Amino acid sequence: MSLYSILQNLLQLPGVLVLLGCFALVLCLSVPAYFCVLRPRIGTTEWIRRLDARHFTSLQRVPYSMADLIWAPLTALCAACLRFVYLFFCLQLHRKDNAMELLARYVGRFLPQLAACAVAALAVYLLVRSLFGKASAAVCCGLLLGLTLNSNCYAAAFLSLSLLCLWYWMSAPYDAPLFFGGLWLAAAIVLYAGALLCSFTYLWLAPFYIGVYVAVQILRFRGGDPETRTNKLVLSVLLVVLLLFFGLIAVWLVYRVVLRGDGDPVALLRSLSFYRGLFPAITERMSRLFVPGAALEHLYVGDAFLFIAGVLSLIPLLHGVIRFRDSRCLLLLLLLPCFFALWLCAGTYIMALPLALCLGWVWSVYARRGRVLLTVGFTCVTALCFLAERIIL
Repeated sequence: MSLYSILQNLLQLPGVLVLLGCFALVLCLSVPAYFCVLRPRIGTTEWIRRLDARHFTSLQRVPYSMADLIWAPLTALCAACLRFVYLFFCLQLHRKDNAMELLARYVGRFLPQLAACAVAALAVYLLVRSLFGKASAAVCCGLLLGLTLNSNCYAAAFLSLSLLCLWYWMSAPYDAPLFFGGLWLAAAIVLYAGALLCSFTYLWLAPFYIGVYVAVQILRFRGGDPETRTNKLVLSVLLVVLLLFFGLIAVWLVYRVVLRGDGDPVALLRSLSFYRGLFPAITERMSRLFVPGAALEHLYVGDAFLFIAGVLSLIPLLHGVIRFRDSRCLLLLLLLPCFFALWLCAGTYIMALPLALCLGWVWSVYARRGRVLLTVGFTCVTALCFLAERIIL
């Protein structure tokens, strides 16, 4: 679908256009609200501390608390419920007399998608909570992601869990034991492989993983113990190479057995044709990474709401990098180009995930400055407008 066709369809829905315009105007207030809450409090010495020069610091995860045992599953459950409400209106069951009969027929199709949205919401909650330390911001980001995943739900679940494991590995101390920290990296790679099984186009995200690995190893080599850092670096590289090699074989095996139904996995591993077909298959799929004109093919009108909110959050995120030298903001900014290339070049839209994480910074600043109502308010506006679009349409 071309951009002209999308605009032509929108012009036939004036109610949706008005809703989008009003939503954009309201969300624009989130940027000045961010700068307003950052003003030094009257009667304090905050302004003095801000005169000091800031430097990028090592990434450190915020520890969880007992309250997270309640908030994390509650976020996943509420995200699944909200997604169910959206699907209910998406099928226009509220306008049909036999709604319960149709609901019973479609519930089997609903459940896998609801489960994937719940997993993605849970992972985003844990990630935002560990990044910024504010449960309110983590709850809101998880709910919005689970609600607004209109496509690629299973890949979003794999990628959100992969990013969570990658963050746990990145935020470990420089002198942490190699083995136990490496398990998080291995889990991140395995979960990323799960996303590749959903679609090979997610290979566009590989530069982020490679860049993070190289950057973290450089930082750990510079800041680690001089007596052990060289051995740890060499051993880490060897283990990652071995993991990637055997992981590639495992992904190819799962693809042949599960997705293509080629028979017994043991027989395939013993067959030379299994290994001969690996690299031609990779080459053939590499050619599909560029799909001209596919960026607008699988978009929904409802994707615009979280997209607008997330794009506006880039201004505070840049402020966090430039003014506060916050390494977490820099990490999120470096994540965006890969997801954008995935959408622009391959037509796979999953921008909801990185944009929800970007909103975590803005909303955590609101919470840290005692303005939790701003976080809740902007979340409710986004969710209600997203649901209202489906009801109007």
